[in-house]
Amino acid sequence: MVAPAPVAPPPPPPAVSGPPLSSTPRSLPPPPAAVAMGQAQQIVTPPPPKQEKVVQNNGRSCLFVSLFFLIILGVAIAGSWFFIWEGRSVEDLIYLAQNGGYPPTATPTSTPSPTLQFTETAVSPTETVANELVNETPAQTPTNEATPSPSATPKATATSSPTPTATPTSPPTPTPLVILTRPADGMPQVLIPATTFMMGARDDDELAEPDERSRHEVTLDAFAIDLYEVSVAQYAAFLNSLGDYVAACEGFTCLSTRFETTRSYLTDDTIEYVPLEGFGDYPINSVSWHGASAYCQWVGGRLPTEAEWELAATGGDGRFYPWGDALENHAGTIPAVFAGTFNNLQPVNSLPEGVSPFGLHHMAGNVWEWVADGYDAIYYDRTPAANPTGADVGTTGDYVLRGGGYDSPAEELRLTNRAYERAPEFRQNPSVGFRCVTTP
Repeated sequence: MVAPAPVAPPPPPPAVSGPPLSSTPRSLPPPPAAVAMGQAQQIVTPPPPKQEKVVQNNGRSCLFVSLFFLIILGVAIAGSWFFIWEGRSVEDLIYLAQNGGYPPTATPTSTPSPTLQFTETAVSPTETVANELVNETPAQTPTNEATPSPSATPKATATSSPTPTATPTSPPTPTPLVILTRPADGMPQVLIPATTFMMGARDDDELAEPDERSRHEVTLDAFAIDLYEVSVAQYAAFLNSLGDYVAACEGFTCLSTRFETTRSYLTDDTIEYVPLEGFGDYPINSVSWHGASAYCQWVGGRLPTEAEWELAATGGDGRFYPWGDALENHAGTIPAVFAGTFNNLQPVNSLPEGVSPFGLHHMAGNVWEWVADGYDAIYYDRTPAANPTGADVGTTGDYVLRGGGYDSPAEELRLTNRAYERAPEFRQNPSVGFRCVTTP
C-alpha cells in the first residue's frame, strides 16, 4: 500500500500595513468608581515590628541578686544588734576581730556601796556644814610665787604643791579650801570665791582650736562646785523620785540605761533604779543635757557655766591640764582616764594625783562634762566680761562639753578644749556625764 503524500500547510495571510507604532507611553484609563472608593477606604496596616531575640534566663542571675541582698540585710541586722542593742563600740569590734572575744569587764571596786560614800583622807565631808575650812591634802600648801614660764616638764602634782600663778587679775589661792556638803545628795562641794581671771587658750598653746580664742578677762561671782562627777548611785536616786527616765527630764529623755546599752552601770531590779553591784560610785554616763540639767535643779543647783568650769579646772592660772602644763606628771604617768573604752572608767573619787588646784577630781578624762552654755564658735570674741552664760540655742541646740572622756585622745584633755553636742542627745553620748554648782 502506498503511503499518502504529506499535505503542505497553508501559507500565512499577507501582512496588512497599519499606522506606525508611537513611542509616547500611553496613559492607563481611570479605574472604575467602585475600585477607587475601595482603595480610598482601605486601611493600611503597618508591618509588625521585628521581634527581638529573647535571651532565655536560667534563674542564676536572680539567685545571685537575691543572695547579695540577703547578705546586705544580714550585715545590717548584725550591725544594728552589735552597735545599738548591745551598745558596743568600734573599739569593741576591733578588739573582737583581733582577740576573738570582747574586752574584759571592768572590775568592781573593793568597797562597793549602793550609795556614794567618800573617804578622802584630809577632806571628809560626812556632815552638812557651811564654810568649813580644811586642806585637801597635807602636802598642798601653795604660795603666791613668781609666774613660772610654760615648760615641757611637770610643774604640779598632788604632792608637789600646785601653785596657781598670780596674774594681774589675781585668781584665788586654791587652799585653804572651803568644803560644803549638799544636803540633797551628799555631794561635797568646793567654794570658789568671786574672781577675775583670764579665760581661753594661751598664745603658746599650739593645739588650741579657733573656738578657744581669743583669751579674755572674765569676772565671776562666788559659786560652789561639785568635788566629783555625779555618780550612778546619786542619779539612780533622782530617777526613783521621777519614776521614769523617758521624756521625764524637762520633757526629754534623761539618759540611756543598761536596758538600752551595755555601756551603762545604771539598771533596775523591777522595783527601782539601782547601780550595778560594785559600780555605784562610778560616774553616770550616756546622759543628755536635759538629764544633767534636771538633776542639778533637783538637788537645788544648776549646771556650771563654761567660765565657772574652766576656773575650777585651771585654778585661774591658765595651765594646760589640771595637774600642770606637762601631760605627764613627775612620776612619768598621765593621771587621767582617756584613749580607752567604757571598761576603763574609774570611780569618781579616784586618781587623786590628777586633781585640779581646787581639788576637783577628773576635770580631765573619765567622762566629758556638760556645762550650761550653748555653743558659739566665736562667743569668746563677744562674751560679756562678767558672769557669761553662753549663747542662747534653745532646747534642742548645741551645748558645750568640757574635759574629755575615757575615749578621748590626749589633746582633748586640755582644759580650754571645747566640744559640743545637741541637748536632747543621749544615745551617742556614752562618755558624757556632768557635775553641778550651787550659789552660796
